Amino acid sequence: MATTRLVSIVALGALVARLGWVTPESVRVALREMASRKRPDVVEADLGAFEAGLEADAIGASA
Repeated sequence: MATTRLVSIVALGALVARLGWVTPESVRVALREMASRKRPDVVEADLGAFEAGLEADAIGASA
């Protein structure tokens, strides 16, 4: 379950980077707020997965 969640957050990062409908910072704030309420231990993992998605899209876009 945790791996599936992180894959989804990586995908979210790639979509945010690709579509530009919301700012990466607004998603970071939302992730912090949502995760810290129920699972404060996963906040950093969620943020890292989101950043990986942002970076993966940047790499894919330049290739």
